Amino acid sequence: MAVRLFLWFWITVVCAIIASASTAFLVANGRAFPLILESENRVTVRFAAASVKAYESGGEKEFRGYLEALRSPTVDACIVAPNGKALPGCVCSTQELELAKQIIQDKSAHRAILGRFYLLGRPVDGSAGTYAFISEPVAAPFGHIWQLLVRVLLVIVIVSGLAYAASSAIARPIERFRKAAQSLGSGEMDVRIDHKRIGGSAEMRSLACDFNRMADRIQSLVQAQQALIRDTSHELRSPLARMKVATEIALQTDKSPTESLNRISRTIDQMDKLISDMIEISKLQSGEIVLSVEPVDVIASLQSVVADAEFEATGSGKLVNYSAPKELRMRTDIALISRAFENVVRNAIRYTPSERVVDIVVSAENGLTLKIRDYGPGVSEEDCKRIFDTFYRVGTDRDRRTGGFGLGLSIARRSIESLGGKIFADNAYPGLLVTIQVPDAK
Repeated sequence: MAVRLFLWFWITVVCAIIASASTAFLVANGRAFPLILESENRVTVRFAAASVKAYESGGEKEFRGYLEALRSPTVDACIVAPNGKALPGCVCSTQELELAKQIIQDKSAHRAILGRFYLLGRPVDGSAGTYAFISEPVAAPFGHIWQLLVRVLLVIVIVSGLAYAASSAIARPIERFRKAAQSLGSGEMDVRIDHKRIGGSAEMRSLACDFNRMADRIQSLVQAQQALIRDTSHELRSPLARMKVATEIALQTDKSPTESLNRISRTIDQMDKLISDMIEISKLQSGEIVLSVEPVDVIASLQSVVADAEFEATGSGKLVNYSAPKELRMRTDIALISRAFENVVRNAIRYTPSERVVDIVVSAENGLTLKIRDYGPGVSEEDCKRIFDTFYRVGTDRDRRTGGFGLGLSIARRSIESLGGKIFADNAYPGLLVTIQVPDAK
């Protein structure tokens, strides 16, 4: 890429240099001479005509008087009479006299190169014949052609160095991006670009930061997908094994297979719930969930969840102590909040001992704050952070007995985080306190 960029820079600049040099070459060879002569100062031309008129009307005396009137005893220009001699007061070099002869003979404008200067001459008509007027020497743009070539080559060398430096400064960071993208595409999820050492402009460093954030997101999604597949495969073995045993018992026994069929039905329901939860977690992880944010009374919307929780708790000899303001209006996706709230509340009821209470407190702190406390055994400080991970269970045997797969709290966390909120757990001694905070989506 650096070579291609360098060639484009180089070709573009060299073409511009060649065009400029060609124009200068045309001027140096006189092809632009008519244009230069045409643009000659009109005052100078009138001076030549007036000088010739003064000389013809009064001779040398009249001509010198004309010069004295101009307060100039000599002139820079060379005026040559039809006989080939310079007029009095005009200092003409040999080259200027030779040029004057051509002008008088051809009665047309001519030019000559004198070192690094142009001699530009034109005919001036008089009654005695044609005079030659040669203006003061004009500096040539480059002089001889070899000087032109040297300068062109020098400019090309300088521009080539600048073009190479510019193309390298652009190409090196892009090449690093290309290699990093190829590595990421081949499965190297830990590849990153050091934005402090990438070089280039501030935009390149900002792009490197964006690339690293993208790579972090891709890595987290891939790792989550791999963990989900691995954990799901592990979790599906248990219900499948139970179904296989129940089927074998139903085939071998002479009694009614009703009990085995009921067990198979319950296992199928568990598997269906597991698959539904997996699909929901996958959507939350990938960001496929489209938020439906609208103004809503959160208290009224959560009332049905609380009612179901009270019914479930009463059936197992437990109570729900619910405290909330009469109304709390905010803009949010109430479906995600309700889902997370229900999962946490049901988890609290599951681990609260019989004849104990589950406390639920709703407040308008930080938008919306939900606090759910059970009076169970609690968890270790390390598990307080891990209970929201997918398929994580504090006690495997105990959780299997309660029928959980370790997905409820994970779904709750991802639902709340998708709303810009947070969920965390703390030991309440006794029991566990789970706090949900959701900001108002104004």
